[in-house]
Amino acid sequence: MNFCTNGFESILVFSMALVSYSLASVIGGNGYLAVYITGIILGNKEIPNKKSLVHFFDGITGLMQILIFFLLGLTAFPSQMVSIILPALAIALFLTFVARPLSVFAILTPFRCPLKQQLLISWSGLRGAASIVFAIMAVVSPAYLKNDVFHVVFFIVLFSILIQGTLIPFVAKHLDMIDNKSDVMKTFNDYTKEVPVQFIKLPIDKKHPWANKKVCNIHFFRTQFLR
Repeated sequence: MNFCTNGFESILVFSMALVSYSLASVIGGNGYLAVYITGIILGNKEIPNKKSLVHFFDGITGLMQILIFFLLGLTAFPSQMVSIILPALAIALFLTFVARPLSVFAILTPFRCPLKQQLLISWSGLRGAASIVFAIMAVVSPAYLKNDVFHVVFFIVLFSILIQGTLIPFVAKHLDMIDNKSDVMKTFNDYTKEVPVQFIKLPIDKKHPWANKKVCNIHFFRTQFLR
């Protein structure tokens, strides 16, 4: 009996994410990293109705991002941003222009990635809501924190979104890294089904109506029927 009907695939993916998080937590590992790795593995597997799954989780992701940023906005106090602007700005500049480029070049250079590609990857390392969520976990932990980590991270995320996010099209254009012919959905976890090319051998004798004709000049049965 086939249980892989429409709608059940999302339940399967949710359950696998929960199981991976639970198992990692039981053995003292990182549950978030386990879920991330599980997503990468599932993204490269052939799953029934994968195209609808991608669109479904895209919608869920967008909704969760809106909800998280709304809730995080309620926990931040603009008045406390003034005291952390200088150290937070220094950290943001260091991450943007030193730390991330060095790490990207160290990882991608052995694979002989083009320089322009490495520069674009270095610039597009945006910080988002996940960073703020992890900052909240650090603040609520029993460990003593001398600095206001939450608002520092909040400022870094705002800086990353406003500066890096806004200038990504500009940087990509000047690095000549824009390909208008490519499909943005064709990634490492491409959801489209690969259809193998199949050739059909059809023998045609000299008396056949298709003999010595180009394919574009052949009138197939369906075309003749529609006419």
